[in-house]
Amino acid sequence: MCNRHTTKLNLFLLTITFIIYLFVGAQLFSTIERPAEQIIINEMSQTRKDFLEKYPCVKENDFESFIVTLLDANKHGVDARTNFTT
Repeated sequence: MCNRHTTKLNLFLLTITFIIYLFVGAQLFSTIERPAEQIIINEMSQTRKDFLEKYPCVKENDFESFIVTLLDANKHGVDARTNFTT
């Protein structure tokens, strides 16, 4: 029969084990995904630079605002690739 002290100790150890498990899993996932994420970041940076060089009349702040608007619309389910008129 377990006494109260043993039950609390088991719960504490289980909680600590679970927290360690989550931490190790997060670190492993981060390590696996980091190279792919860095490639995407580099590609996005280069694409942005190329666009601004190709269209010098577009100001960087205006471009940033446009991107934010597109991302916000995408969050609400609007596909920015759709060609529509109002």
